[in-house]
Amino acid sequence: MIAGAALGLAQDDGAFIGVLIAILAHKGTAAFSMIAALRDGGVTRPVIMRTLAGFSLTTPVAILLGSLYAAAAEGRTATITEAVFDGLAAGTFLYIASSSPACSGKAARMARRRP
Repeated sequence: MIAGAALGLAQDDGAFIGVLIAILAHKGTAAFSMIAALRDGGVTRPVIMRTLAGFSLTTPVAILLGSLYAAAAEGRTATITEAVFDGLAAGTFLYIASSSPACSGKAARMARRRP
């Protein structure tokens, strides 16, 4: 949601493209990872599909909300709001990337446990 709001708030093409690339680079793998975790947890297919649908809608809804706010905000307030959401989005991407199972060695430990 934060990255989507940052994309909606983007005031120039460079910021828009940068946030868009970050979203596109991780959305597919995040969805795959979420589905794999749900399947490993024994969640039923209908629940997985509903969860995936909700997950898929979060970014477009956040983009819409960010765009509506950007259209209503002016001057310094709009610039500060964009900067705050850009910072939050960047921090979120860094946190998720650094705490992923691949970075923590959890993936290797899980692979060794499987028969």
